[in-house]
Amino acid sequence: MSFLVPPRRPSTELLDRPDLPSEEMARSLEDLEAVNRVWGNARLLAGRLAPYLEAPDGSRARILDLGAGSGTISADLAAHLSRRGVAADTIALDAQWRHLAAGRARNGSRPPSVAADAFAMPFADGSADWIVSTLFFHHFSPEENALLLKEIARVARRGFALMDIRRHRMPLTF
Repeated sequence: MSFLVPPRRPSTELLDRPDLPSEEMARSLEDLEAVNRVWGNARLLAGRLAPYLEAPDGSRARILDLGAGSGTISADLAAHLSRRGVAADTIALDAQWRHLAAGRARNGSRPPSVAADAFAMPFADGSADWIVSTLFFHHFSPEENALLLKEIARVARRGFALMDIRRHRMPLTF
């Protein structure tokens, strides 16, 4: 553990508070979408997953996005894969139906979305080819992450790809 890396202290994210005004929630989701686009998270995931998704029989892969927020990564991932010639359907899963609804209001019905607990996903064993997640795992303790990985292993038929941050004291100074 470094002095510059604070100890992990899981807490409720402000964005997840049910009393957060809708306007503030929408702005926060837009900020997260901007961060994901600038960092190229959907593009990076598509590049990593594409070789594992190509099906000679033309079947479509099924990808589940955990902690999807507004579902923008899910939609962008499907678009990036399509440009690579890979057929995939993405599903956005978030515990907050308001996040998913805000994304639908901006982006239409794509991708399909499910409001559910990532620790008890309403999907059968092996029902998703891949599970992806961006900027989600840092919200949980190591023990909770172990439980989440167990649930991911139950639902993912082929594998998972997780992208996250490591909190650092330097950004806090600004």
